[in-house]
Amino acid sequence: MCVPKGTLHRFLPDREPQAWLSIECKGGVGVPARYRNPVGQLRMDAPYSHRDFRRPEFTGPLDEQLRDIVVKRGDRFFAFRAGATPLDVVGWDGAVYPFALPILAFQPRVGQLHLPPPMHTTFEARGAQICSFVPRLLDFHPDANPCPYPHSSVDVDEVLFYANSAFGSRRGVGEGSLSHHPAGIPHGPHPGAYEAAPGTVRTEEIAVMLDCHAPLERTAHAARCEDPGYHGSFRG
Repeated sequence: MCVPKGTLHRFLPDREPQAWLSIECKGGVGVPARYRNPVGQLRMDAPYSHRDFRRPEFTGPLDEQLRDIVVKRGDRFFAFRAGATPLDVVGWDGAVYPFALPILAFQPRVGQLHLPPPMHTTFEARGAQICSFVPRLLDFHPDANPCPYPHSSVDVDEVLFYANSAFGSRRGVGEGSLSHHPAGIPHGPHPGAYEAAPGTVRTEEIAVMLDCHAPLERTAHAARCEDPGYHGSFRG
């Protein structure tokens, strides 16, 4: 889901435990130029279509007794209480509104050999790419090993959010796991993943990856929940 800056909104999580990934794109987010034709329409070879996007349906004035509003400005939060419901509108106009794209609507790219992650780009933001890993067929060349190869991204920090546990190259990851691979640091599959990969023809993984051009700094909260042995998990 994409919520434009300045749009009044709230989150309604299910009662069951959930893991959420929230990305704040201060420079906005949009569809990559290579997916659009010269007048801005999605091309036929784009990994999703206009029909895959959902937008709000207006239902008229609504009073749910909500009065407290929180506004973020300059990386600080400010709260105030409205005297009446802020949802007392009778209509809306304009071209800026929230929208949702289900991740399973993303049509993945497949190839004879392993495709680099940018092939799965879904959206672009200022200084970052947002990629979707979804269930798909794996490399089908007779001599291909479908396990991703070890690599080092010299220009970007990689952040990977796991929405399920079906990740063949890594052990110990599940729904809600988050990994951070800083630029220039080699990383790849767990030892033994290559030996087990031949013959695998499909993956059921669901994950979101960010390639960030600016170095990322961890917060104090991230440091408290970090796995201190993660960096050594790539060695045999």
